[in-house]
Amino acid sequence: MPQRRSRTPARAAGWAALYLTIALGPLILSLIQLDPGRGFWVNLSVAAGFVGLSLMGLQFVLAAHTVRTARVFGLDLLLRFHRQITWLIALLIFAHPIILFLWDPRFLALLDVAHAPARARFAVVSVVLLAVLIVTSIWRRRLHIRYAVWQVMHSVLATLIVVTALVHVLLIGYYVDEPWEKALWVCYSLAFVSIGVWVRIVRPILRWRRRWRVVAVENEAAGSSTIELEPVDPRSFGPRGFEFEAGQYAWIHVGGSPFAMTYHPFSFSSSAQSPGRVRFTIKPEQGFTATVPDLSLGSVVYLDGPWGHLTMERNDANGFVFIAAGVGVRPRC
Repeated sequence: MPQRRSRTPARAAGWAALYLTIALGPLILSLIQLDPGRGFWVNLSVAAGFVGLSLMGLQFVLAAHTVRTARVFGLDLLLRFHRQITWLIALLIFAHPIILFLWDPRFLALLDVAHAPARARFAVVSVVLLAVLIVTSIWRRRLHIRYAVWQVMHSVLATLIVVTALVHVLLIGYYVDEPWEKALWVCYSLAFVSIGVWVRIVRPILRWRRRWRVVAVENEAAGSSTIELEPVDPRSFGPRGFEFEAGQYAWIHVGGSPFAMTYHPFSFSSSAQSPGRVRFTIKPEQGFTATVPDLSLGSVVYLDGPWGHLTMERNDANGFVFIAAGVGVRPRC
């Protein structure tokens, strides 16, 4: 197979520029022709809120696992950035009300949600939900929240944060009075909703059309099990069939519905040269992995992939040295 370079500086710079443009676009456009009477601190607070909201919406893009961005940066880097940028988002969104409170303590009255106007109520709800999202993400294990439950909570909370923040912006109105300003936020909202529709509706439908079934479950050393899968309908993958490269992995979900939010990542343990059937070797620990040895033949499995760019085909070099340990390590076939 010819070697391909997946991480090019030009493409990376282009995606980074687009990311910054989307993140800062509402700030630049919404602060045009401001009334100086509102003061520096009010406008600074608004600037923090706008950028925080834009970045929060872009989190949906990072979590969408788009193939084009993954080819440039690698999915591992995108997910790491997705987690790290959350701290900047929290800083900006929390700074939005704190600056107002410090500048003029009269704004503290807006925290009285029983008597505050609706625009303030939506703001309080959005900030509180963000705090809940951060706490449940950082201390998930200490709070004894199962991963499957946390995934659902994470998606629902993130959506509610963006929706309530957008309603807050629209109810205030001052920074989105002009028709083009309203059109800008409508476009942003539609874009974020479209990403959600793609991730939660379109892609699951595609996975349902390309579902797999268990044809073998084999016991391996150290208590591990290997499951072998074949397509329910090979024609659904087109004339080239299902293709992956050695070193890649897929997110899998057994049974149930392809719309389920809990998928588990595992590396392929079968040869990339024979993709008609794929195999995953899994060591049972807890949760899903503990159920793998008991899978029934014929069980339906949904795959999201292949993913991963730690492959020799995608990186030019005279030689490679791999030193690794942990989940997903496999020999090259």
